[in-house]
Amino acid sequence: MGDRPQRDRRAARVTEWILRIAIAIGALGLAARWLPSSRAVAGLLYLDHGWLGEGAAEAVDDGLFVVLAAAGLLVLRPRWRFGLLIAGLLALLISVATALRDGAWPAIVPVEQAVRYVAPLALWLWFDRDGRTRPDLDAMLVFLLRCGVAATFVGHGLEALHHNPRFLDLVFAASRRCLGTPIAQANAEALLTAIGVVDLIVAALLVVVRWRAVAAWMAFWGALTAASRMVHSGVGAWPETALRALNCGAPLALVFAFTLPRKAPPPVGDVA
Repeated sequence: MGDRPQRDRRAARVTEWILRIAIAIGALGLAARWLPSSRAVAGLLYLDHGWLGEGAAEAVDDGLFVVLAAAGLLVLRPRWRFGLLIAGLLALLISVATALRDGAWPAIVPVEQAVRYVAPLALWLWFDRDGRTRPDLDAMLVFLLRCGVAATFVGHGLEALHHNPRFLDLVFAASRRCLGTPIAQANAEALLTAIGVVDLIVAALLVVVRWRAVAAWMAFWGALTAASRMVHSGVGAWPETALRALNCGAPLALVFAFTLPRKAPPPVGDVA
């Protein structure tokens, strides 16, 4: 029993740094990929609603690019917890802006990208103002991470079941580059259906049970699907892989976080 507090501190430390590194990589990848090229926020402000002129809207996007990139670096400073808040809020803003501008399945975007903003916001809540983790919020952190990871897998699972053309392209590219032979359309669609079913099953399991094997599988699959972007488009697509770092990092953090107590530790009584 005497070793339990030490094991909990070690697990909390590993959980923290897995999340910090994944959030930092994801924020830098998101800044490199979405803000300069897609102009999701600028398009929403200028093209869709006319709230700002073109130059002003692009200036807002450029400012968000700088702030998000800076937040990604500051996330690695344990005592500067507001880097986590900024990274989480900007990831949420970009997700909503992308959803509002996406003609196909717009409602699914904040679901499949949930872990990008849930993980940094959950980690921000886990720390006090002095940059120390709060053991009384261990259970909250684990709960929020489980919800964020499960939502992301649900979103991807639903898209796979509906044979999203982007996912089909990834399957075709993987078949050509890894197997050296093209895969038939019907086989690719059958594979996506199977992937979608598995994604939904593991998402449900993650919410219902605390099985480290489920979290480990999701971490592996998250890393594999993130890397598939570079398999499809080459090394130049590294931002597409980097912005999905939490698809792997968050479930990997859960592998360690599942060893933390399910409930808050009892308060220590005052010494007379």
